Amino acid sequence: MAKTARGENPFPAPLRLHSYPFNPEEWIARGWKNHEEYEYFHEELDFWSLTYPSPNRVITTKKWKDAEPGEKLGNKWFVPLLADYRQERSKSVLEKLYQAGRIGNLVLLGSELQSPGDYHYVLFFYRDNGKWNWNRSWVDDVWSDFSAVSCAVRPKIVAENINA
Repeated sequence: MAKTARGENPFPAPLRLHSYPFNPEEWIARGWKNHEEYEYFHEELDFWSLTYPSPNRVITTKKWKDAEPGEKLGNKWFVPLLADYRQERSKSVLEKLYQAGRIGNLVLLGSELQSPGDYHYVLFFYRDNGKWNWNRSWVDDVWSDFSAVSCAVRPKIVAENINA
């Protein structure tokens, strides 16, 4: 599918989901917790209406709180995006945004997780072999902006396969 302008939604309906609380102990391991929230979204969101970052930027995640303009999706969108992908696959919000050229991968920069060792992480979705997966990245790493259209750097941590 060809890339479209920001305001031209090629799909018959808005790409809306409802938020859902994220519990890191259920998804990662005991002792993990939500550390900080930076987002201000309501309980429902049209993902087409968001502004996504320019491609091919490299940032230090410690700086993204100040350097990243616009909307920041937090962890409360992890479960809805994952469930939507598992159920809808090619018709999911993630896949439609990808096919329209809006995203290559998607980082939930609006929240930080804290590990039992007091390290901070962010969650992200990425594509691998044509399928969506998720992982977490340590905020002290310098890594490619995974919300950009193209992604050159892979995370260091082995990812979870969301295609189960």
